[in-house]
Amino acid sequence: MSATAPHRLRKLPQETANVGVVIVDEDNAILVFNDVAERMSGHERDTVVGQHSRTVLPPEIHCPLPGSGENATSALRMGLHRLEVTRRDGTRFSAELEVSSLTAGGRRMHVVTLRDVSPAEGQVLNSEICATIVHETDRGIVVLDAESRITHVNPAFGILSGYSEDEVAGNDFSILFSGHGRDIRTLQQFREQVAEGRSFELDIQARRRDGDNIWLRAAVTPVHDEHGCLEQVVIILSDVSRDRDLRYLQQDVVEALASGLSLREIMDFICRRIERIVPDVQALVMMTEDAQIMHPLGRASLPRAVVEEYDGARIGPAAGSCGTAIYRREEVIVPDIAKSPLWQGLGAVPLEYGLRACWARPIVLRDGRVAGAFTLFSREPGYPSTWCRRVVGACVHLCMLAIIQEQARRSIDHLAHYDDLTGLPNRTWLREYLEQPRPRPTARAHGPQPGPVPEDQGSAGPRGGRYAADGCGATPARRAGARRHRDPDGWR
Repeated sequence: MSATAPHRLRKLPQETANVGVVIVDEDNAILVFNDVAERMSGHERDTVVGQHSRTVLPPEIHCPLPGSGENATSALRMGLHRLEVTRRDGTRFSAELEVSSLTAGGRRMHVVTLRDVSPAEGQVLNSEICATIVHETDRGIVVLDAESRITHVNPAFGILSGYSEDEVAGNDFSILFSGHGRDIRTLQQFREQVAEGRSFELDIQARRRDGDNIWLRAAVTPVHDEHGCLEQVVIILSDVSRDRDLRYLQQDVVEALASGLSLREIMDFICRRIERIVPDVQALVMMTEDAQIMHPLGRASLPRAVVEEYDGARIGPAAGSCGTAIYRREEVIVPDIAKSPLWQGLGAVPLEYGLRACWARPIVLRDGRVAGAFTLFSREPGYPSTWCRRVVGACVHLCMLAIIQEQARRSIDHLAHYDDLTGLPNRTWLREYLEQPRPRPTARAHGPQPGPVPEDQGSAGPRGGRYAADGCGATPARRAGARRHRDPDGWR
């Protein structure tokens, strides 16, 4: 093999940061081995210069002569090759090799350039992964141009909106808006924040192709070119209609708590609302005061016969879904009433009305007492969905707040109308009692009966004025007589 010094050839190839250069002579001896080639292959220049090209170059680019040895002089395969190259340490990398020839000083040589394409393959792989994510995600993805025109949508967008890509391509993004009065302000806010160049989120009331309104949460990311000019806008859409329904439910119940509605009216309201946002369920709220017997307090569309069947039912380890949930102090899910031992002897009426499954969650107050249970019946056997359980969790919390408020109201009312020492009605109770309207007296066989006497009659006789008021309190006074004599300071 020739080992001619390569000093006159060093300037022929340009060394770049990414291209390895190997020059071999007609005997396949390496003449030039640049720094990038060293870095790629792991071989040092001094150890390979003068060696056969097979030392560093893959065998696929060599054309051995028939019947010749491994290192026989042969031509290299000309052209562009994409091959796996083995490094000195045995690892491999993908390389793009281009073999060309040149003549210098009357000698013919081959120039081999190596380019590591592993990063490029990684980029292709990343692009494929990104494409898979865009195609398979359940989030709608919309790409806009700099003029807010739709250029691309993914399949999930079609599921959310009902529109195909051909129907929306080239249209302004506002085609999705519902036509509600707030749309102008939303669109203005969208354009202002895109112009600021920062990512942001925005809730949009959209209209599906079938005319239904939905709420979409748009995560918006403006994309700029190297000069800072807006190039694209990427929007990721998710349906938040359910989240808003739940938020409105919570807001409406809080307003009902502040409006002075009775506890039963509030429980009925919660049952009606949950049946609106969770399809195919019927709600029931059962209450208990002694953890032994339960009574219905709130319902919506649940048949009255089913409610009455469990009015006064006992609580225990096998008392249907509701009674068992109160007893266990934990959620009880019965996917099939007909087959559940918890409903043995109790499921005839629900099954008669086509109710097949029942799920109950106890209402636990802040002091740890169980006040009742929130129950859902379903006509289809099975388990509650994640969305259903989330709504039930919110409703149980709202029921707890309503019960606590009712207990506080009763406690305040009792303190306002009864003496805390004797437990007897006080003057406030007496005054309100006297102010209550009463029916006019009617003549009976035994003679006329005395009616209520106005307080302003003064001392008009033993049946008038304050004597009548004293008479109203006579019975409670007699009951407290013994205590009065024993403790004169305890009377008021």
